[in-house]
Amino acid sequence: MPGLEVLLNTPSICIAYDHCNQWLYVDWKGEQCELSIRAGCQALLECLQRTKCQKMLNDNSNLEGPWQEASRWLDEAFFHKLADAGLHYLAWVYSPNYLSRGIIDDALSCVSKPMVVSFEDVASAYTWLSESVRPHYLNRQV
Repeated sequence: MPGLEVLLNTPSICIAYDHCNQWLYVDWKGEQCELSIRAGCQALLECLQRTKCQKMLNDNSNLEGPWQEASRWLDEAFFHKLADAGLHYLAWVYSPNYLSRGIIDDALSCVSKPMVVSFEDVASAYTWLSESVRPHYLNRQV
């Protein structure tokens, strides 16, 4: 894709900075276990802190199998860390695995920050993320 700078590319995850949209694009690939998910999330967090992005497109369309091993950990720790790193908007593209969708929906239902919206396809997620703008009054420093 033009405008993407690959920050990390492993067999389980590709993290790229989208210069045109100023957000991170994260592509999870293949089968995942708790260890690969934790390592990928740590790398993602480091890339987020380095780029200072406020938006992320999290693409799970290339995943194989469910994420059930990581759902509790994601709920308890990961989203809180993303918000603390400055992320405001997260577009979550579902995996083709329907069992995974229920697990992720349960985890996302408890998240208040960042704003997370789930999608069936990358195009819809891209459109929503492109249109998401933080109100100006929230950008002011106190």
